[in-house]
Amino acid sequence: MAQLHFNDLTNKHRRLLTSLAWQSIEIGMTHHRPLSVGVEEYPVPLQSKTAAFITIKIDGVLRGCMGSLEAKRPLVQDIVENAFAAAFRDTRFSPLTHAELDEISIELSLLTEMQALDIANEQGLKNILRPNIDGLMIQEGNKQATFLPQVWQEIPDCETFIQQLKREAGLSDSHWSDNIKCWRYQVHSLTNRSRSEGRRIESKWR
Repeated sequence: MAQLHFNDLTNKHRRLLTSLAWQSIEIGMTHHRPLSVGVEEYPVPLQSKTAAFITIKIDGVLRGCMGSLEAKRPLVQDIVENAFAAAFRDTRFSPLTHAELDEISIELSLLTEMQALDIANEQGLKNILRPNIDGLMIQEGNKQATFLPQVWQEIPDCETFIQQLKREAGLSDSHWSDNIKCWRYQVHSLTNRSRSEGRRIESKWR
């Protein structure tokens, strides 16, 4: 399957993806598993292998976030799997409850391919990183972490952004070595939607 071009996504495609995320969370509440999808039943662009993240918030505060950094499975499958994981498998939080369903908002982030960065030091990373555009992944050995581009809204300073990401990976703020590898990427972000909006969208696709 060819790589997804985000310009190929129509508004109906975007609404369908959002609806699938909501359905997977609701199925997870009662059946403790993600929504099952027949990939071939969906529009061709949504069958493309694409990495996606699902972010769940309540009143703007993070409630769960899980995703894929590599495009290894069809987009519709990645969406339902990661929506379920964000709601129930993010170890930083307790599993989502029925009482919270009407309070949450969800955001879908579809990732471009990772671009390896050829840098000599942390200053080189600061020079090449584009605030509010680039997501960043860092790795040293088995320590790894990523920040989506949306994190710039909370951490607009480039130096602090990198330091916080290193902490997320289990590294100290001042740590740097020749073994650190960095990648950047961008995302196509779908607008947050409430549960009721998700249901209205779902009804249009039946």
